[in-house]
Amino acid sequence: MGEISLPILIGLALFNINFQVMDIRPAYSFLLGRPWIHVAGAVLSSLHQQVKFISNHQIISIMGERELVITTPVPEEYIKGDEEALEASFQSLKVESTKGGKP
Repeated sequence: MGEISLPILIGLALFNINFQVMDIRPAYSFLLGRPWIHVAGAVLSSLHQQVKFISNHQIISIMGERELVITTPVPEEYIKGDEEALEASFQSLKVESTKGGKP
């Protein structure tokens, strides 16, 4: 749909990061891609869910949120039928309870 550049504060450092705007339902809010990683000189660990980089002669360490669980409802696909197909070709019977008598 488009692209936008936003100032993002990561630790104590401010970066202008380009984001692509898409009309989708992802399981995440956004991804920080390689351009930001290269500019910051960051080191990533997917195993430890951690990013480290140097800013103003200090090591900045950002930890991922380990307890975060994200779910996104997925639209269910369906098959549209003909008007004629909507006529029930089956019958159903449900017995709620019986009183007295023999089954």
